[in-house]
Amino acid sequence: MKLEKRQVEEIIPSIKRYVAEEFGEEIGNLKAELLLDYFIKEIAPYAYNRGVRDAEDFLRAKLEDLQGSCHEFELSYWNDKKYFSPDQKFTEIGQIGVDSLGINQSTA
Repeated sequence: MKLEKRQVEEIIPSIKRYVAEEFGEEIGNLKAELLLDYFIKEIAPYAYNRGVRDAEDFLRAKLEDLQGSCHEFELSYWNDKKYFSPDQKFTEIGQIGVDSLGINQSTA
């Protein structure tokens, strides 16, 4: 794993402060960079691998529910209609009455 130069420049002061506050010892940039390199080589893979496992678990859970979360029902046009059942014909519209649609007209 390789950090960008900007990231290293942001991390080094934090390492120096941590060592000073926790161990009462002042260290320079070189020692702080050596500690950072050590942690990146030895410890970062644990965090990285955990992140990969967490992402894999998340994606597996989403894939298991793919059918449920992405399914579209076929032939659902008539299911959305309030005034007709799928077996009614278009010519039967007037039998229901247009008042139910909010228009003041007589039925056909």
